Amino acid sequence: MKFKCSVIVLLLLSLLLPINMVSAEEKQKLVNGITQEVTYNNFILDLFSPEIMEAARNYYHDDGINGLAFDWNNPKYKVIEIKEYNRPNKEYKFTFMVKFNVITQKGGKDSQNDPHVFGQDTITFNVNPNLFIHGNTGKHAIKLAEYKHGNPPDKD
Repeated sequence: MKFKCSVIVLLLLSLLLPINMVSAEEKQKLVNGITQEVTYNNFILDLFSPEIMEAARNYYHDDGINGLAFDWNNPKYKVIEIKEYNRPNKEYKFTFMVKFNVITQKGGKDSQNDPHVFGQDTITFNVNPNLFIHGNTGKHAIKLAEYKHGNPPDKD
């Protein structure tokens, strides 16, 4: 009898205590409402922007390229993809592949004309973070692996 009363009291107490069910998405939110994924993507884009711009300028032979846009809502691809190699490249021992899907353009915000869009391109880099850490000056930590041109997105 005493056992049953204890169980009933525990059950009633557990029902009275507020239960906070939090989804995985809500757990990832920062104080200002931005998710960790968005922060991570912005961080990676900031780190790679100089390399992305240089690759685009070299590909199109146009030093006037001054902008990148990202189609975050396109279900066909991810703006940023990172893959870790199982076996590093023997020449430079690259351990990661970082792929960006970007819209390359020139003009726009700072000019009087609409931006000229070159394409919706896929730019792939091989990366070895250890070369940053150890300060190896003879080898580059980031190397352009592939540049694929895509047609500019349709204007809506």
